[in-house]
Amino acid sequence: MKTVKERVEQYKNDKDFNLRKEWFEKKFTPVLEKIIIEPIFYETIITELQGCKYINEIKSFYDSCLMYNK
Repeated sequence: MKTVKERVEQYKNDKDFNLRKEWFEKKFTPVLEKIIIEPIFYETIITELQGCKYINEIKSFYDSCLMYNK
C-alpha cells in the first residue's frame, strides 16, 4: 500500500491528481485489503500445469534456474 500511495502522491501537482487519489482510496485500497498475496513456487506450477502445451519449456527454465543458482 505504501508504495502505491507514494506513487499517487507524486502526481499531486497534476490536474488529474484528485482522480488518482480517488482511485487509490475507492478502488485500490478496498481490493488490497481483501486479497491475499502469497508466493507461487515453480514446483507447484509445474505440478498444476501437467499436460499444458508449454510444460516442457517451463520445466526446462526451472531446471536451468536450479543449475545456475547453486
